[in-house]
Amino acid sequence: NVTLLKTQIIPKSFISNSFGENCNISEVVIKEGATVISESAFEKLWALVKISIPNTVTGIENNAFKGCSKLLDFEIPESVRIINESAFENCCSLTNITINGPLDTFGASAFNGCTKLSQITFNGSIPAIRPLTFCNCASLKIINLPDTVQSIGESAFKGCSNLPEIELPDRIASIEQQAFEGCSSLKAIKLPVNLKIINQNIFNSCSSLEQIEIFESVTEIAGNAFTKCSSLKRITIPAGVT
Repeated sequence: NVTLLKTQIIPKSFISNSFGENCNISEVVIKEGATVISESAFEKLWALVKISIPNTVTGIENNAFKGCSKLLDFEIPESVRIINESAFENCCSLTNITINGPLDTFGASAFNGCTKLSQITFNGSIPAIRPLTFCNCASLKIINLPDTVQSIGESAFKGCSNLPEIELPDRIASIEQQAFEGCSSLKAIKLPVNLKIINQNIFNSCSSLEQIEIFESVTEIAGNAFTKCSSLKRITIPAGVT
């Protein structure tokens, strides 16, 4: 194994938390054969700019890259099936992420606070968007949700103030409270045909929202769902709503 001042080549037997916050490694190469990037493995490595992940890695654990504020764009290989909670939280230099394979687990707060992230591309299936996954991704403009998504968690897109549109797959049966709160550039949205409840504060402060389509499946609209939607011009509410 070779260690340089600025580059670290990681063996496949790498154990997490081997680096301190003040370590000045700027590039990490993980060796072929590694299968898991462990919990907090590179957390708060402020100097880390470049990471190379081999196609043998299947899991990225909790907080693995949390707080790597200089980490630049890279692709997550097709082999990865698990991205756990807060894996890339507060990686505020990321602008574009591609996830190439299907995910069995996509953890809460995975990209929370990635303030420069403008585009995320899913090339495989994911089961759900968990709570706070993209919260405060203020630069996010483009995202494609796979049609396998079944739910969107609390505050999942809260504060995504530059998101102009999002297509919600019809398989989604639940969208939790505050999911799109503060998405102030969102102009129109078509809710999934299987959605039953529009939860509390779900579109609060979506000040550019002009129209929304609600299907007959919806039976309940919770309090403050459309508070401060100052541009809302048209909404049709099904007869069965309480």
